[in-house]
Amino acid sequence: SELAWPVLTVVFLVLAHRISQDKDMNVQTVLRPAMSKLKTIIGQRFILFFFATLFTVVEQICHVFAPVKTNANDLIWGFLTELGIDPLRILIGLASMAGWIICQYIIFLDNMLDDQSVDEAHKHGKMRFLLFVVANMASAMAIVLGSFLLLVPGLFLYTILWIAPAISICERRGITAIGRCFILADKEFWSVAKVVLPFSLAMSVTAAVPDIMALVINNKILLASTTAVCNILVFAITVLSWQCQYDLYKYLVKSNYGVQDDPTAKT
Repeated sequence: SELAWPVLTVVFLVLAHRISQDKDMNVQTVLRPAMSKLKTIIGQRFILFFFATLFTVVEQICHVFAPVKTNANDLIWGFLTELGIDPLRILIGLASMAGWIICQYIIFLDNMLDDQSVDEAHKHGKMRFLLFVVANMASAMAIVLGSFLLLVPGLFLYTILWIAPAISICERRGITAIGRCFILADKEFWSVAKVVLPFSLAMSVTAAVPDIMALVINNKILLASTTAVCNILVFAITVLSWQCQYDLYKYLVKSNYGVQDDPTAKT
């Protein structure tokens, strides 16, 4: 089952390439400008990205080692760990998740500063961030639901909804960002797939390496080291994909309408 997602992703990627050979949009066309832009963004906020990576690595390494039993005199902590709940790991997990959300938001916001004035980009900042979180959660739930139904619907929804976070920030949308994804990608689905699926494949394969090695390696130190390296790579690929999300969104808007504003967008 762990190999089903990567295998199906390859099938979709090959199909996308064959169907949209005449299209100029693919992962190669967005990769180089995305990397150039990220150098500037990460260079300005290196500490933020460093700690987001650190918490991600620590969270995953915690899964390698069994929870350490605490002093029985510590009633609350001891009770939770007896139930299999490690409060420290929960806090680290929340810090990791917060780091990912903030880093993604910062990348989109910095890109908006290139397209809009500073005042406009920071306008409705709190509401924009809230809608961004809502859109992320809604799209993730839709993808999970599709995956439960069948792998193909899950992969289809993953491709379509990949730009939902960028839409939520640029157009200040929450759940309605999902519907907007279908509108923008309606005529460009296979071109979108050629950008989305390579990232999906790279992340899923890299993330699966520690699980596969756990089946053949008993040395926890070596397994923890492998997990750390793989999660650093996954985070790096994910950060690059966020920049490509924004670039893909701009491409789709231009391809569909030639303008960014939509009369149904929330103001």
